[in-house]
Formats: sequence, C-alpha cells, structure tokens
Amino acid sequence: MPAANLVKKKVLVMGAGVGGCAAALKLAEAGYEVILLERNKKVLAATSNATPCRLGLGFHYMDLETALKYLEATIDFVVAHPGYRVGEDLPDEHPLRHVRYFITKDSQFPPEMIMQGYEQLKQAYAKIVEQAPHKQVFGPPENFFRILDRTEYEHQANSDKIAIGIETQEHLLNWPSYQNHLIEQLYAHPHIKIYTEQEVTDINYADEKLGYEITAKTSLNQFSTYSSDLLVNATWENIEYLNSKLNFPMTKDARTIRLKVMIEVELPEDLENVHHMFFCFGPHCSLSNLGKRRGFLTYEPVTNIGQTTALKVPAEFEKFTSGQATEIEKQEYATKILAGACTYIAGLAQAKYKDIRFGYVITSGTNININSADSNIHARRESGVEKPAVNLINNGSRKLLYMDKNAQEVLEAVNEQVQALELLNAFLGDYTRSDLKKFAQHQFFSADITDENAFEVIKKTVGNKVQLNAYLLKFFSKQATKLTKDTKSESYQKDADNPPQALPQTMCY
Repeated sequence: MPAANLVKKKVLVMGAGVGGCAAALKLAEAGYEVILLERNKKVLAATSNATPCRLGLGFHYMDLETALKYLEATIDFVVAHPGYRVGEDLPDEHPLRHVRYFITKDSQFPPEMIMQGYEQLKQAYAKIVEQAPHKQVFGPPENFFRILDRTEYEHQANSDKIAIGIETQEHLLNWPSYQNHLIEQLYAHPHIKIYTEQEVTDINYADEKLGYEITAKTSLNQFSTYSSDLLVNATWENIEYLNSKLNFPMTKDARTIRLKVMIEVELPEDLENVHHMFFCFGPHCSLSNLGKRRGFLTYEPVTNIGQTTALKVPAEFEKFTSGQATEIEKQEYATKILAGACTYIAGLAQAKYKDIRFGYVITSGTNININSADSNIHARRESGVEKPAVNLINNGSRKLLYMDKNAQEVLEAVNEQVQALELLNAFLGDYTRSDLKKFAQHQFFSADITDENAFEVIKKTVGNKVQLNAYLLKFFSKQATKLTKDTKSESYQKDADNPPQALPQTMCY
C-alpha cells in the first residue's frame, strides 16, 4: 500500500529539539496531523541550542564508520538547506570558510593513523561528488584538506602543543539563523500544533484501542491530557524514562548521559577573523567563530561536568539545563574554560565572557573516559531511531546533523505502522489491544505474548504472507462475539483444536 494512500492519523511528538522538530515537519508535510509538545518556554531551546555549530566532515571522529556517516549527513544537510553557513558569502580564502584541526603532540591516536583516516574521508568525498556532482558543496575533492606549515598558525595557536596542523573545507552552521528559520516553518505549518511549557509526566495506553494518552504538567502545575494514534518520543535524555511509563525497561548500561557546558565569548579585535579551531584527539579545546567577534568555546576537562547511566537524569544535572544555575556557578565555569582555552589560543586572554549554555551528550555504553583512546566517545554510529512498541517510535538524534535522515526514518516507521494497522483492520475487522493479544496467543499457542508485543508478532505473520485460518475472521469481525478474557476457556479451546480450512490465497496478506 503506497504511503500516499494511507489513512493519515494523528501523531504526537514529545520533545521539540532538533530531532522532534525535524520529525514533526516531515510528518506534517506527509499529511499527518502533528501535536508537538515541549517542556521549555521555547522550542529548540535546550540541548539543541548548546551546539558548537560544526558542519563536520568527519575530521574529529577516529571511528571511520561515524566519520563517514557524519560526512554524508553534513553534505546532505547543506544541499537541503542552502544559505546557512557562516561566511559563505566571503571569498573562499577567508578564515571563516575553513576549520583548522590541530593534532596535538599528546594525541590519543598516532598522527599516522589520523592522517590515514583523513585520506579515507577525502576519497569518500571524491566518490560522493563523482556520483552526484551537485553535492560538491565543500569545494573540489583535491582541496578537501591540506597540511599547514607551522608559520601559518604559530601566531594564533600554541605551536608547542601541535604535531600537525590541518586546514579543511568545513564551515560552521549559522545556527541562530537556521534556528529561526526552523521555528518559522513549524509555526507556519497548518498541520502542526505546538504546545510549550508542557512537561510530559505520564504515558498510558488508550483504553482498548491502539493509541496513547499523554499527561503533561504546565509551569503553573496544571495538567493537560493529550491523545494520539501514534507517538514519537524525541525527549533526548528522557526517552528511556518516559518509555518506562509503558513498562519498557532500559537495558542496563545501555547508554551514558554526559552533562556538558559551553560558553559564548566576545572575541578581541585581533581574533575577529580567526579560523575555527579544534584541537584533537583528547580532552583539549575548540573555538567556533561565528563572525562579528562572536565565539563559542569549550575546554574538555571543564566542559564535561558529569555523567550518569541512571534511568532519569538527576536533579543536580537538571538544575543546569533548566536555567537554574547561579551566576556564581556560571562565572566559575566560564573562568575555568577561558583559562584552559588560553593555553591553546593565547589571544583569548582578552576575550569577554557573554553567556553560557548547558546540554546533554548521549553515548552508547558506559566507557566514556575522555582520556582514553578506546572510549565510546569516539563513535556516534547510531541514528537513535527505534521502534520499541506498537505505534511508538524513539527519535534520539545522536548528532544535530542527523536530524533530516532521522526525520525520514521516523516518517517511514510511522507509515509502516499505519500500513500494518490498516491491513489488519481491513482483514480482521474492528479490534482492540486485548483482542490482539488473544489472537497472537491463540495463533502461536504461547502464553508469553503480552499486550505490548502482540502486534509485532501479528505484523511479522502478515508481513511474511503466512496464510491465516478462517476462524480469525470469526474472532475479529465486527459481528463476532468478543473473545473471553480467559484464553483457556472451553469455547476458545474448542476452536483452537478444530480450526476451519485455511483461507484462499487471495484473502491472505
């Protein structure tokens, strides 16, 4: 059944970060009615707003699979959203059109290994451009990166720390401009309704039907209830916690949440047009220059505030991300980050602290030691799109620039769920959640099938075009007598022991 022919249903998206916003737009453009809930006063205001703005081409990941995925995602993003690169109206040689990577002398990986990875990225970019010339958005492949002479950077960066300097064709994302564009699109779309200051506190299955009821608390401690056919959980650090409301346990040590901090500074005049800089690999520093003397700074030994593997983020973390950090705490982090960054870029001693942003980074597993070469922080392979239950889709976009690909995955998952439901509804008649469980238990003679997993079992059967016995029509047609709650009843067992002949092939899916 083509997606265009599907009966469009209502989809509720929890979380209005980049993942939730991109998914909401994609679903609305496909014809779904979308409700978008956000716990903050504004959309795109939490972790998504704590981005260093890199349009990364893979240079800061040593995991090749991650680096290649990031390269492709960035190229596709720039093609789909032209006009949002810092300095793209400037001459090609201008510093704001290039990111410099400095491989430090104490890098966690040997320079030879790093350069080999960079060559593989260059070859991958060349292949992409060869197959799709319109994707040559970062210059010709032969200029993908170049090795710098020491004299080209020693006046800007501490050359005593640097083994190799690389200049790349990377740009920065003009995040404030793109953020405003995305917000305008959301509020202008007729199929999207946005409700802010709505913190989801509970999720329940709707009575009988395969849908959900969501309870949200407002800033005034009032409660609202929303219902939806399908649910997209894009609440980032709270995905697993909210899924647990539906009795889906989080796998032990499946992920680690890191609380990080970044500061905004006013750059001194002599750094107004300085290159963007990233010192790697290890706990070093980075400078994102957005132009007009506006810069974002990180210094990893301070930037990484804390970590947790708990189901729910602790209150001491939420204090920072909810805007409740004290001015003394903010100033303390800013002072330490500036002091650390000055050991890499001496000119930052004259920079002025302007603002601070807190956010979360999620990494698979628990090995997230920033001082270790085998740490999981060096990889970000997962898209974050998962389908844990009937009509429930997780969208934890692991990188900001994964947002478009994730949105497409979410749309495909929603279409798949709707299509399967329409097939079952057309074949089986009007069904309820408990009916589906009894059907699956009856068909597969298993008591292990629950309300939550029954639909997946059924969908697999339908998808594999297994012939369904005629007694299923009796049990699931609108005129049929509903199955007794006791699956071991005499009438139920009688039908199971004496099923009619199988349906004709033309009636099977």
